[in-house]
Amino acid sequence: MTYLIALIIAIALGAVIALLSFVNIGSGFGNQSAAAKAQQFSQAGSQLEVAMAAYRADNAGTAFDTDLAGTFANLENDDSGDNWLKEAPVKPTGTGTLSLQQDGTDVYLTLDGVSSQICDEINNLGGQSPASLGSAPQLSDVAGNRLICVTDSTDTLASFKVE
Repeated sequence: MTYLIALIIAIALGAVIALLSFVNIGSGFGNQSAAAKAQQFSQAGSQLEVAMAAYRADNAGTAFDTDLAGTFANLENDDSGDNWLKEAPVKPTGTGTLSLQQDGTDVYLTLDGVSSQICDEINNLGGQSPASLGSAPQLSDVAGNRLICVTDSTDTLASFKVE
């Protein structure tokens, strides 16, 4: 009987310890997840930036073509047989739309619909201060910055200057 009581107490303590470790690991996992998504966006931007620079060097012109799909087609299948980008950039899971936008001669990989945690992590990677706007984020709000995320109370816009 005493062994049974000791066994029940040990099981109960094990369950409490498992629950506490899950709670602590859970919040840490969420923070790492935001950092991983920010890193994924940054890596996609870097790869696209390198591919577009290589295209420009070989063709004396831009690979940009109105949208991400058209630009990727230019980078993937060139008449000369060159292939500067093997895969199209993939947006981080649980975020909005990944697209290419042009502002003057600058081209930006943009991502909308990111959480405030991901936005903060993107700004950490880009060495930027959190930028809060009074209105919905526009491409002009990020112009000139290599990697930045801006937000108002409801919308976010992350960008990576690729050309």
